[in-house]
Amino acid sequence: MKPVSPMATGDFQAKFFDEEVLATLNGSRVSPWYHLCVPRSDEESPSTLWLDGTKGIIITGDLADRQSLVPFVEGVCQEHSHVPVLVVLRDSSAALASHDAILEVQDQLYAAGSDDVIVMTPVMDVESLRLSLAMCVRRVERRREEHAMLMKRVQELQRDLNQLPSRSRTTPQGQAQGPQHNKLFWSCVHRIMDGFPKIDPHMTADEMGTGTRLGSCVLGDVIGEGAFGSVFDARHQETGDAFAIKVLTKTKIQDLAQTRNIWREFTLLQRLRHPNIVRLIGVAHTRHHICIKMEFAGQSTLHEAIVATGRLDEEDVWDLLGQVAVALQYCHNVGVAHRDVKHENIALAEDESMPRGTTAKLIDFGLALEVSKARAETPCGTMPFAAPEILKGLRPGCQLTCDMKATDVWAHGVVVLDALCGLGQINRMLSWPENVTQSAEKGDELFSFFGRERTEVEASLLDAVRERRGDETGGGEPSRPSDTSCSAMVELLLGAFQVNPECRMTMEEVNEWMASQGDED
Repeated sequence: MKPVSPMATGDFQAKFFDEEVLATLNGSRVSPWYHLCVPRSDEESPSTLWLDGTKGIIITGDLADRQSLVPFVEGVCQEHSHVPVLVVLRDSSAALASHDAILEVQDQLYAAGSDDVIVMTPVMDVESLRLSLAMCVRRVERRREEHAMLMKRVQELQRDLNQLPSRSRTTPQGQAQGPQHNKLFWSCVHRIMDGFPKIDPHMTADEMGTGTRLGSCVLGDVIGEGAFGSVFDARHQETGDAFAIKVLTKTKIQDLAQTRNIWREFTLLQRLRHPNIVRLIGVAHTRHHICIKMEFAGQSTLHEAIVATGRLDEEDVWDLLGQVAVALQYCHNVGVAHRDVKHENIALAEDESMPRGTTAKLIDFGLALEVSKARAETPCGTMPFAAPEILKGLRPGCQLTCDMKATDVWAHGVVVLDALCGLGQINRMLSWPENVTQSAEKGDELFSFFGRERTEVEASLLDAVRERRGDETGGGEPSRPSDTSCSAMVELLLGAFQVNPECRMTMEEVNEWMASQGDED
């Protein structure tokens, strides 16, 4: 791939900007940055950009050509998330765009991952543009510098946490920790939060709930409950925009592993920018609470959708679980394993822009890990979504060493199976109770069942799919799928349920397979 020319050379082609504007870009202080022009609708966007050693990227485009602009910016931001991206827009139409139209495009560009956006108008002179560019670039660079400093501090705090003994390892169950342990533990918790603003340092624990004001937002109804707190539907007081705010009570965080999971969730979410992954907006805290503000991903989950209908149409399975596959592939590509893929962690939101009117978003990264650290870790996940190698690692004296990306593929396969056949299909196939718990013996059973000859496993899966999606009458229920359709479903499941992780499909292969099924439908 031909390298993109640095702005100082002035070698790039002007597609939307006149010579005076280009000269201004070359003459401003942004010369260490690279420049990209958005291709027109009839031009092919580059699939890969070689930007070795760049300090940042400036993308120039026309306000009226948002169909090319937004996807192009999103692709650049995902491929080069390690450098800042600045978008410069120009309104070249005869009639100036309204403020609402400009703000709408800006919001789309911010959602796509751009660090900042400048909108040029015909009345803006060269000096004004030069100053705006310089100020914007400095602002973006400063944000990145502050983020780097914060991440350095995170590493220092992590070292402190590693020196803190886990309560479960040092104290018999049921006994309280000594004062020295508690003092060190809470010192680490409070130091972790020092890098984030306090909303109200005097707010007491019993004041947090529906109607509480947090900064510019007001907490609404509780939409989720967890071990350490609740998730609230929140609204911006002025704009009415919806958010989800997870409020964790500090006194419920009782040991080192819990602290690491909470800290890891929002530090990893800071790195992830994808339309099918819930977006972290900010973190703050009070004397008694940690508040994590995220985008509002939707009122319902895939679990609720399956419960309401018994199972999903095949087209919905390929669409919704295909979106989840894309999100997981992105996570794996940037070095993150989710480790808790299940129905409850897939949020659904109405979206008219999607082919079937719904967007699926992956949520709850509390157990997520960097892939570089994901080959030696304690058991994780939820039954019956845990892969056999996870469960076999529960055996006393057995050290768990497994590829966590492969366990995500297994869990995604279980979700696909349940979406096609109804909740708990794995339990029915292995004659497990509904509330089955994790154990090494269950891992052995999974290994024995799915480790049989391919034809035997294929026959079991075909029987399950045909039985649960058999001929039905009335109520708009799906009819019996064809043999071709059943075979296509089972082909994916066979690839996901390989008991040898090295032979299991990758998330990229799952994504390609599901996309091909969606195209055929």
